[in-house]
Amino acid sequence: MDRARARVPCGPGGEIRDYVGFYFGPRSPMLYRIHTGWGVKRVDQSAIAYLVSSAQVVASAGLRFVFTDRHSLARVASFSDRLDQLGIVDFDVAYAEQWSTTPEYPDRQEKKQAEFLVHGAMPWPLVGEIGVLNQKASDRVRAILAAYPDRHRPRVFCEPSWYYRRGRLP
Repeated sequence: MDRARARVPCGPGGEIRDYVGFYFGPRSPMLYRIHTGWGVKRVDQSAIAYLVSSAQVVASAGLRFVFTDRHSLARVASFSDRLDQLGIVDFDVAYAEQWSTTPEYPDRQEKKQAEFLVHGAMPWPLVGEIGVLNQKASDRVRAILAAYPDRHRPRVFCEPSWYYRRGRLP
């Protein structure tokens, strides 16, 4: 199925391409693919930054959103637009370092990719923090933010545990 054209069955509806997507936790399977070059162009993880916000901040701003309990293209994905249903997300898996599918947990990789989807656009002032791999990446992000002194400046911090380490498979 074409991800961009996949339909959203609740909230404002539309297609996935109408939303800005966020994962609930670090070390997504997509980051792993980017890190290893598996099926996509390899990019050093230090070039990837996490834009951090929360479902509560988005809802308080009056933005429309939906979220899923797993990858949005999974046939059995559950969608919701109600914060009181965030319990459908398996946060232990979303934050887990190991997410490989096993016979005991055949949908773990799908659940690792649970998504929070903001309809239309994510306003920059709602990004509260920016997480990066290392000090060099932090310096680059801070320099970019400094070039726009009149704009919102989220806190920048280094969080190497949010990235994949060499030789460690998920």
